[in-house]
Amino acid sequence: MARHYWKGLIDSDPDTLPNWVTSSDGSTTSAALPTNNDDIVFDSTSDGLGNHIQFQGTFPTSGNLNSLVIGPDFTKLIVTGASSTINLKGEMGINKTGCLRPTHALIFDFNTAPSTTVYDGGGSSYAVKPFVLFYSGMTASAFDSESARALTTFNFGSQLFSMVDGIYPNITFTGFLYAKRIYSDASRTEFNAYGSVDILNFNGGQITSEDFDIYDYDKQFYFEKDLTSIGESFKFGHTTARFKTYRASGTGAVVFPATGELNSAAFGNDTTNNFYTQYHKVVIENNDNAANYWLVSAGRIIECNELVVNDGGRFYGPSSGTKAVAIRSVKRPTVQGDWNFRQTADGIYESIGDSSNTPVFHGGTGLQTIPNGSILYGNGNGSIGVLAIGSTGQILKVVSGLPSWEDA
Repeated sequence: MARHYWKGLIDSDPDTLPNWVTSSDGSTTSAALPTNNDDIVFDSTSDGLGNHIQFQGTFPTSGNLNSLVIGPDFTKLIVTGASSTINLKGEMGINKTGCLRPTHALIFDFNTAPSTTVYDGGGSSYAVKPFVLFYSGMTASAFDSESARALTTFNFGSQLFSMVDGIYPNITFTGFLYAKRIYSDASRTEFNAYGSVDILNFNGGQITSEDFDIYDYDKQFYFEKDLTSIGESFKFGHTTARFKTYRASGTGAVVFPATGELNSAAFGNDTTNNFYTQYHKVVIENNDNAANYWLVSAGRIIECNELVVNDGGRFYGPSSGTKAVAIRSVKRPTVQGDWNFRQTADGIYESIGDSSNTPVFHGGTGLQTIPNGSILYGNGNGSIGVLAIGSTGQILKVVSGLPSWEDA
């Protein structure tokens, strides 16, 4: 294991050996390029040479870096000359705003479990670690533009992880994000004062929570763009979930993640057809486009302690005489934007113009009537299958979990 500092003595190519040194004063050239288990540091070692670092392709050429650190005194930029992937074992520390300027797709692959020690509100070491550490200087974005941010992806793989407050690019993963407020030491020292986890496109994986405490109430997750390929669990414990309406193309409805909502297989477990949510506080933010809005599908129920629709936010259930959406909120909702719900009982709100029903996932059938001569069969928590009685002499068969009548 070796520590390499970017000097940029020759040019901007990270595969040129004299560009790396092993001493922070820049006096000792690295004997080899950074490779598996090595640490790389970007700081004032590069001052005066004028060379940014320009990644293109895969770095390092083999293995995974142990860590990547960007110090507050780094005066250059991290750029790209082509689509690039940086492989890490599980830790990246950033303490410099506006230092990332990719002009091509830039992926940070975190390929092993994170190992940085963090703490919960009670001062105990928290078992689920973060991959990325945004330090005290991070009062704004590490990206020098929104286009640079949109070109960047953090791939957290199949690991369990938590998240430090800060401005993130797109994130993708297949493991579990733990919704928990974490600290840098047992005395509850914050990593930074930014105040929320801001995420562009959120692709894949599940969100869960454990060991709730009062400190989690101040943790916020802000989803700014698409929600795709979410797993079976979307549970925030005591933390706040904020949503900004975004559509990659066109205008109109964006499906809100509610328990039982599969969203054409974009949410939930595709085998069990189950999708579970848990909200403490839900905040609907000003829309990315005034013509876009959040839509909760017919028959769904949103349960939370608090719902806020901020100025410019739009939050609707269906308004076409179908199954009503119900909101069960302990606190009276704060609506500064727009919604189409009416209060039907203390803490209960239903979408206007729809008929009440009891969804599958709350013990009902999800139906208002059952057709004559029909039987019901289960299909996860999002729906109930209805099968008409067959003709005389037919037998019931099940193929791939679906029943049908066939001639004997």
